[in-house]
Amino acid sequence: MKKGMLLSLLLLGVLFFSVIALADSMGNASAEPKNGPKPTLINAENSEVMPNGNASVNAKKILAQVKERNEERKEQVLMYRGRYTIAKQKANLGIADFNAIKERLRNANASDKNKVREEVRVKSREILLNQVDAVINKLRVIAQSENAPDDINSSIDFFEGKKLLLENGEIPKKELIDCSKEIAQFWNKERHRLQIKTASKLNEGINGLVNKSEAFSKRIEAMILTLQENGKDTSELELGLAKLNMDLNSLADSYAELRLKLAEAETREDSREIFQEANSLLRKMNKQILEDFKLIKALFKGTRELGSAESISEETATELEEIVEGEINE
Repeated sequence: MKKGMLLSLLLLGVLFFSVIALADSMGNASAEPKNGPKPTLINAENSEVMPNGNASVNAKKILAQVKERNEERKEQVLMYRGRYTIAKQKANLGIADFNAIKERLRNANASDKNKVREEVRVKSREILLNQVDAVINKLRVIAQSENAPDDINSSIDFFEGKKLLLENGEIPKKELIDCSKEIAQFWNKERHRLQIKTASKLNEGINGLVNKSEAFSKRIEAMILTLQENGKDTSELELGLAKLNMDLNSLADSYAELRLKLAEAETREDSREIFQEANSLLRKMNKQILEDFKLIKALFKGTRELGSAESISEETATELEEIVEGEINE
């Protein structure tokens, strides 16, 4: 093998394995949070205050279906994560072996060079195959998320095609080098596109939950007005509603800010800093919407209690106070 070809394969080992690291970071950003927003749960809670008596039954059926799908998805994710870890470990071990073979080639006698060059080809194919397998399984993990890009299967199909090619143990060294270059060129653009689409979809998803929460806010406001007309003290509910509306305004601003950041990322080759900022903002938004779901639940509970008593229960009052004061103390 010529020196240039050897260096190309060595460079591939560095470049493409960094792609696996980037796939890791993309997976963290795009995968559905373990305790992430689940709008169906909010609908289920809301069904308890609906006049339709069948709403609670329907909501329970929907919730059971959602739980079943989530369990199936978790099983798939665990399977693909396990395969990813194994493939990545094999690739790591292969790179160490590759470096040792490279050193042997450098010091080999002329009569032994062809034999060692063949070892380089064999080990390079093995490393690249494991790297491709690792990325396929990382992408399949991401594909299990509701926030995955709609066309993520096209990326998986590309790597599946390369995996099929690399499974040929006799693949010539030129085809191997060409394959590695095609992978590096494809993923250099594709990872950037997938990161943008994944973050955008997650941003839109959170914004959809914000819109639903705004509808809940209006319903709660109407219920509070009715309670006030009936002479009830709604001060605790009003504080909770004020916090909810403030949070929703903040989330709307974050949504707009993130859209601008992602639009900027589309026009820049080096968007690492932008994606770091976007991921940080998404985590903050996700945490906030989860807290607001708790607040909505507590507000609905408080309005129900106040509708049938002179005051809300101590438990609900404490819950509302902790949520509101928690925001003030942060």
